Parts: sequence; C-alpha cells; structure tokens
Amino acid sequence: MINSPPTLEDYRDPRACITWKGSHRQIPYSVKFFGYDPDNDRSGTWCFYVYLHEAAWRPENFNSFLAPRKIEDEVRLSNRGRKFWDYRKSDLVNLDWHGGITYYKIHNEQPHRAIEAGCDYAHSFDENHSYSLKFVEIEAQECVNSLFILGFTPLVRCSWSGEYGEPKDMIPTTHGGFVLASKREEVPWPEWFSEGVSS
Repeated sequence: MINSPPTLEDYRDPRACITWKGSHRQIPYSVKFFGYDPDNDRSGTWCFYVYLHEAAWRPENFNSFLAPRKIEDEVRLSNRGRKFWDYRKSDLVNLDWHGGITYYKIHNEQPHRAIEAGCDYAHSFDENHSYSLKFVEIEAQECVNSLFILGFTPLVRCSWSGEYGEPKDMIPTTHGGFVLASKREEVPWPEWFSEGVSS
C-alpha cells in the first residue's frame, strides 16, 4: 500500500518530483510524478520503480537480475562518473513494465547490493495522458506480480532478527510476520505464536 499523498499545492508545483512509496508481496516499489505544467496543458509524467535487495533473494535469482556495465557508453558520453548497465541482458526486462523497462541502477557493493529498476511513461510517449496515482500503483503491483509469475520468489524476512530465510524455515506469527525456526527460542513474547507459548 502506498504512503500518504501530497497536498494539492505540491501536486501542482511544476518543479516538484513527488514520490510515493509502498510494497507489494514484500517487494518495495515507488511511484513518481513530475513535470506538471498547466500552462502547456501537460498532465505531467509518471514513473514507477521496483527495488530488489540482494539479501532478500536466492543468489541464482539475484544474479539473473544483474546486468553488465556498459563501459563504452560511460567513456563515450563522458558522464562524470555516471554508470550505465545493459539491462536488456537482465531477466528484469521480462517483467510487466509500462512500455518496457527504461531505468536500471545497481546501488552499493556486495553483499549489500540493491537493484532499482523502473519505467518512465514518457518513454512510451504517455507523458500527456491523464493517469492517476491509483492507476500507476496498480501497474507497479502488476509488475511485482510478474516476478512471481516468472517463477522468482523472494526469501522471507524474520520479524525478530531481520535475517532472510527460506519459507520452509519460517514460523508464522500472530501479527502476520514470520520468525526463523532457529530464532524462535530468542523471542521473549509467547503471544507472537498462535499457541501462545514458546516451546
């Protein structure tokens, strides 16, 4: 679910890039809107991005999301340190993007890498269409769903330790989270577990 919307004044500020953040099926995403210009009868431009953190995926899945660097573009464009990736060689190109993937970036270094991938509606010549936040949020969630349809499933985060693990190694809690079976004895609140006692 997405966080609270901006004010009407924020939304109409032509200089603003407004960001909403949410998660769907444990996958973080964001929706952005920018370029509102009532004088030119433009509706602004929408984008959405999906974030894939290395710790939350099996290594073979995360490695298939990685794209090689495009060093020749970095040199040719003299981009002052900006990095480029050939995201067409990543399995993320197969997700259900609006008009296809148009943005890709790898943040940080191993073992804490995160991939930010997304699509800009303007790249599909959709910058003048009157989309809504709800419409773009649903498309972001459908993009996340396409990960699962393609067979990619994230690991589950332990509510107690913050570590990730396989679903089979998790115990559900009464508050909707999960605890690694190996960490259960560390949890001091028996009410976290449906039977009400910690064994």
